[in-house]
Amino acid sequence: MKIKKVFLDILIFPLLFAGISIFVFGSVAEAQGKKDSAQSQEILATDSVRSALESVAGEAGRTYEQTGKLVIVLDPGHDNTHSGASANGLREETLNFKIARYCKEKLENYDGVTVYMTRENESCPYPGMTSTDDNANRVYKAAELGADVFISFHLNSSPSSSVSGVEVYYPNANYNSAAGSLGQRLAQVILNALKKLGLEDLGIKIRNSEDHTTYADGSLADYYGVIRRSKECGFPGIIIEHAFISSASDANRYLRTEAGLKSLGEADADAIISFFDLRERDSVGIFDAKYYYDSYQDLQEAIGWNESALWQHFKAYGIWESRVASPVFDVTYYRDHNADLQETYGNDLWAYAMHFVDYGMQEQRQGSAEFDVHSYRLQYADLRQVYRKNWEAYYRHYIDYGRREGRQGTGCSSLQGAITAYQGKDYSAVYNFAYYMEKNSDIKAVYGDDDIGAIEHFVKVGMSEGRSASVGFDVYSYRRQYAD
Repeated sequence: MKIKKVFLDILIFPLLFAGISIFVFGSVAEAQGKKDSAQSQEILATDSVRSALESVAGEAGRTYEQTGKLVIVLDPGHDNTHSGASANGLREETLNFKIARYCKEKLENYDGVTVYMTRENESCPYPGMTSTDDNANRVYKAAELGADVFISFHLNSSPSSSVSGVEVYYPNANYNSAAGSLGQRLAQVILNALKKLGLEDLGIKIRNSEDHTTYADGSLADYYGVIRRSKECGFPGIIIEHAFISSASDANRYLRTEAGLKSLGEADADAIISFFDLRERDSVGIFDAKYYYDSYQDLQEAIGWNESALWQHFKAYGIWESRVASPVFDVTYYRDHNADLQETYGNDLWAYAMHFVDYGMQEQRQGSAEFDVHSYRLQYADLRQVYRKNWEAYYRHYIDYGRREGRQGTGCSSLQGAITAYQGKDYSAVYNFAYYMEKNSDIKAVYGDDDIGAIEHFVKVGMSEGRSASVGFDVYSYRRQYAD
């Protein structure tokens, strides 16, 4: 469960001053060796918020797997008001922004991912605020945006120019242990990705409060404000110290050129992609790595189990060979069963695939002999309750779960198991979907086979209008019969 509103009145009242909006972007001046070490005695979370910090809040990976949605907030540390470290002719606030932007650009190619930046240029949106208040507000803004994870981008500095490398700070295990656990695992994956670029491995680390600041439960708080407040808001926050700006070797190899900065940002993105098992937007519906791998022995021998390599093969060769990489999409079937598309795309097989991704699923087109979205929806009431008329979600469910669960993708032409419950109450004693549609043609014209919409109409409107919804119950007869 993400914290969206409940924490606001409790956590941010100290920032309601001087008419300044609490939802502002700011800078971070809190990383080891160069950050502001002042840390006020404060307990920003309360017991009323504590109950909201369920472990689900820290399980963003599971959230993405279940919902297909992930909100990532990238925080380029510092700005031109609250400057960071400087050395070798470079300024940290400028480089942090560029690295974060490269990370964002790559992540935005992946499905279901919404990426926000806490600043969109080098300026401080609200100059005049202290760095501490800026830092707090950017975390609270992230919470308002529904963040699943908060990642702060920094560069390290040392009095010694010989010190170099990458380190990542993650939350301690106190207060919201799930946020700490997820943060630790993500930190390690990011560190590994940056280490592959040749950076010296300085490890993943926690840093606890040094002035006895505590969480609401009395446990020792994290030192860094963005990590501490992120945890209090229900999601993990981490700080990436990408390299040492004070090191000539790090500066020359990674920080002085756009290519070097891009390598850092894209390494961060690759780690996030791997950690959350994200899918490229272009692959949704047309490609499932396991299906493709299991279907072709030659690919197993030549490529092995490498999801990225399998996807690249499908784009470059597989689709042109009319290979099938998804149970819901066969390019030959899609071309042959959609005459209107043939007029536009001819034999451009990739164009058919992109049409299916961009339009075909929402248009409820059948992409393979194995799966008919209308049949799938009609057959399974549990899916209708979740997805309603979100057609793409049915295709996704069959790929990710339905086929493995033994669900049938075709063969059903009439609604099965019509829903009779609404908001936890069962109305089957007075309501039957088929009867309601038969006796109320105006409702049938609006709802058709939408049993979820129909029961909602019956409860909210139909009963007050005295509409007949069951052969076994007539409200007028019932009323006349019982004086009490």
